[in-house]
Amino acid sequence: MGSGKQISIGDFDLILDSETESEVIDNETLFVEKVDRSTKEDRFVCLDFNSGEKYPYSEVVYDGSAKREADNPRESEKIELKDQTLVMIDAERGRLYISNQKKQSHVEKWLAIKIKQEVTVKPIMNEGELIERLKSVSSISLTAVPSADLNTKSELANQLGRDAFGYGAERATLTLNYDKKFSEKTKDTLKSLLGEKEDFTSITLCGKTTEEFEAVFNTDTIVYKIRMGTKVNAITGKFNTEDAFLSLIIKIRKQAA
Repeated sequence: MGSGKQISIGDFDLILDSETESEVIDNETLFVEKVDRSTKEDRFVCLDFNSGEKYPYSEVVYDGSAKREADNPRESEKIELKDQTLVMIDAERGRLYISNQKKQSHVEKWLAIKIKQEVTVKPIMNEGELIERLKSVSSISLTAVPSADLNTKSELANQLGRDAFGYGAERATLTLNYDKKFSEKTKDTLKSLLGEKEDFTSITLCGKTTEEFEAVFNTDTIVYKIRMGTKVNAITGKFNTEDAFLSLIIKIRKQAA
């Protein structure tokens, strides 16, 4: 993470403990985002993003206890910060953990503005290293579309494209499921398929590495998932941030042991 160098824990001192920003157009507030920051063990930077938009707004809500519709008690000018994303940065190892991978680009841009330097989040390893460190594979999905490109070198991609065309479909997907131990044959198959990835619309690989990460390779992006249980607020359904961050730190330490 970072531009040419690993970001240090001190770089995050530029971020306030709590800050709120809004998008205002013609004196109308359309979007609000509040971010709370904390630091643990002088190593882990924890960020709690909560945001909301003014629209869409419904004048009517459904009252679950009364089993009927009712007027919305929230005024249209009041925005609920109902979307939550948790981010934790391990400054010692230069790794970023995020609860919603779809928000990665937004978090990168936000961090770059706040710490006043370029921020780039890169995969922990490339696809070649991933294959060598895979301990198991649960599934591989390959998708192709009908194509008139005669230079396509993958016979499998060609066949999937022909199948899609034959059935009048826009695309065809083949999913391979694996239950047995990861073998050299499976590893060779992965290398071959990834070598032909340009011929497929998408390739998704799910498996586990030797570090017990759940790895997902999706065409050109490698994402590592850590599954864990954490407390949520019974009323709001949001994460209990303190419990979530501490649980993640414990998980990270176990994987590094």
